[in-house]
Amino acid sequence: PAGKVLGYGHLASMIGRPGYARHVGTALSRLLPETSSNMVPWWRVVRSDGSIAMQGDVTRGPRQIALLQQELVPFTSPHKVNMRLARWVPELD
Repeated sequence: PAGKVLGYGHLASMIGRPGYARHVGTALSRLLPETSSNMVPWWRVVRSDGSIAMQGDVTRGPRQIALLQQELVPFTSPHKVNMRLARWVPELD
């Protein structure tokens, strides 16, 4: 949901593929933002410690941060989400 995030590994487990965090990251990185940003909220998936993956496409990390900030996701530093406050726990929704 808007304003919440989860880690790549958590998402991998949710889809029945525990241990496949890197595969989730690869799949999300291959989405075309121009056509899929409204369909797949890729920006809500971060590293388990809340940090934003900044390697690869140099525009993606800053874009992810901007989208999360628009949703008022709390950060502990410029590139790190406050997972204590922003982590999505589906069982609680």
